[in-house]
Amino acid sequence: MLAAINGFSPFIFAIVIPLAYPFMVPLGLHWPINAVMLLNIQTLGYDFIQGPMGAWNFACFGATAGVLVLAMRHRDTQMRQTATGALAAGLLGGISEPSLYGIHLRFKRIYPRMLVGCFVGGLIIGTGSWIMSLPDGITTPAFVFTSLLTIPAFEPIGLYAIAIAGAFFTSMFLVMGANFRTPEQQAEFEAVRDAAEAAAVAEHVAPAAVEAGEARAIDASEPSAAAATAATATALLERVAIEVAAPLDGEVVPLSEVPDPVFAGGTMGPGVAIIPAGDTVYAPAPGVIAAAQPTGHAFGLVLDGGVELLIHVGIDTVNLKGEGFDVKVKNGDRVELGTPLVTFDRKVIEAAGYPLITPVVVLNADDFGDITPVLEGTVTAGTPVITVLPKRPATDAPP
Repeated sequence: MLAAINGFSPFIFAIVIPLAYPFMVPLGLHWPINAVMLLNIQTLGYDFIQGPMGAWNFACFGATAGVLVLAMRHRDTQMRQTATGALAAGLLGGISEPSLYGIHLRFKRIYPRMLVGCFVGGLIIGTGSWIMSLPDGITTPAFVFTSLLTIPAFEPIGLYAIAIAGAFFTSMFLVMGANFRTPEQQAEFEAVRDAAEAAAVAEHVAPAAVEAGEARAIDASEPSAAAATAATATALLERVAIEVAAPLDGEVVPLSEVPDPVFAGGTMGPGVAIIPAGDTVYAPAPGVIAAAQPTGHAFGLVLDGGVELLIHVGIDTVNLKGEGFDVKVKNGDRVELGTPLVTFDRKVIEAAGYPLITPVVVLNADDFGDITPVLEGTVTAGTPVITVLPKRPATDAPP
């Protein structure tokens, strides 16, 4: 059938193959095609499938390159490492699976842009084959993985190189321009990243404060991590429990009731959710603002004692782009229990159709022991709703 399509129109074949492969590979349906390639080489002396397949592969690698650039720009260490390995495997080994399973299938915004790259690469091959009167399009006498190292295996090499470059850079620039995360996912990532960076700096500074054994005044003008150092060191030494209060009036419910799988499944961390009764979010404990989103929908805090906390006001409210939110704090501000963080207009959020339910999540749960919701039902702001216990040292474990 593939030979029939290519014999009827190499132009159509060159476009169909790159567009089909992104859906065949995740299902493993590309493996039977490999047998057809080998049979073509055995019977015809060349194969006509691998050329168009190269357009798909390089569109895939280009999307990964776009993710890598964004990861570096966004200071996303984990994604930068994943994308670097996947891109190396692709460009040098012609292997698409690390890109697909490690990145592309996790973020729904990538595939449509990658498909455009596939189409562009296939269109270049099809058009070039028509202009050059190539009866079988781009061919190769060997079974190879389509990587940078195997470009010389294809004929005509110039047309193939132009096609895979077009596929690669189209996907790369489209992903870079649109981002691979949704606005909601990006805002959540930035809140987590900023809180983690602030906590990392605090952990670096805290040992000096412990060794000196001196209490010092905390100045609100100091950087966020240094401002929390003394209290963090004290909590670590005394091994006291940290109480997180309700940041707003309302009804406390389990995280599982949040209509978002990331929060409901505990991916972000343990905590509770609150269905607001009021319109103001307050600091749930003394600490420092690590990330105050200008849209007002999310706040990352590093509490005294080192707890990294995310307060996410409503679900998908980032799409309001700040409408209905009046932010009261900025990054680096020192806050106390009850300091107002943001007020929001319930009518604006409800009119837009977004749930008001507000997750309150501990992001660095692995740094602590038990994290326990202590209350459900109606609460007022300032009432403890989560208890965070310090991690027991190994020497404290029972024999």
